[in-house]
Amino acid sequence: MPTVEDELTDLLSRRAAALPANPRLLAEVKARSHRNAVRHRVGVAVLAAAAVVAVAVVPWVVLGGADGPAVTAIGSPASGPSVFLAKAPPVTPSFPLTPAHLPAGLTPHPVLSHEPGMFLASYASMHGGGSGIDLQTFAIRQPPDQSRPALAATVHGHPAVLVVDVATRYASVTWLAKPAQWVKVTGYNEWGTREVVLGIANSLRDKAMTGAPQFKVALAPPGFALDSYFPGGITLSPPAGRPKPPASSPAGIAVQVHRGSAATAGRGKSVRVGSHAGWLATARDGTYHLVLTISDALQLEVTAPPASAPWNADELGRFAAGITFSGSPPQ
Repeated sequence: MPTVEDELTDLLSRRAAALPANPRLLAEVKARSHRNAVRHRVGVAVLAAAAVVAVAVVPWVVLGGADGPAVTAIGSPASGPSVFLAKAPPVTPSFPLTPAHLPAGLTPHPVLSHEPGMFLASYASMHGGGSGIDLQTFAIRQPPDQSRPALAATVHGHPAVLVVDVATRYASVTWLAKPAQWVKVTGYNEWGTREVVLGIANSLRDKAMTGAPQFKVALAPPGFALDSYFPGGITLSPPAGRPKPPASSPAGIAVQVHRGSAATAGRGKSVRVGSHAGWLATARDGTYHLVLTISDALQLEVTAPPASAPWNADELGRFAAGITFSGSPPQ
């Protein structure tokens, strides 16, 4: 089974030439690199008891609140109503298919991720050890794995490619379910068998399943909607009809929560949103980068390129103050 580092290296090597470094690329890289890591995290959390869960699962953190002294307050009610932000749509993660059958021993609710052209539902083993099941859909066919022999199979009457590697306890089956929807079921360790992946594949139904949102966003630029999501992060992007800016100036707003206690001063202007201190920097191209400490071990990052909306410090503060987070961010 490929490691997170191998997968990240492969993703960067295939996309670097076409996509220059920018927040959207960073979000896509993190989404792909979290695919394997999430199975390990969920498995460990299930094995640990209430004390560990209390540390791993962050309660709802509201970034708005009473103003305090010391640094520049942004996004406070005293600065007046928002110039352009409007009520944001729900940011509920989903997966386009639902399995009618899953083997015993998997966590009951998958971790859902999405980036343009790909949906992922990861079920982890309740016993840990990196075991699990991945369900994926792709808009375009993915390159076949040349390192393992492929066999012919059938899923729901569709021709499929079955890969089974007994030595590494890996199995996958891939097929075209309908135009622009390639589906792949992958099993690892005890679930890395022909019987398991074909059984799950043939149980999939064309009905979307949704997951509990990690984030709630109260305000966003008009028309913006959830574009991608992964453990600890989301991207909001403009309506499909809006002209796309150059790749070097992405339009999406990236929101990420991560573990860490990096200093919140010295990298930009010291600011405060509600009771949360942090810093705000502006890149040469006008991109805003806001970092807030939301607990002793967690930070919130918001990256807002100029193409996304007519940002200023107060509007960005209002956007951040409307974010609530509940989940287990990446280690």
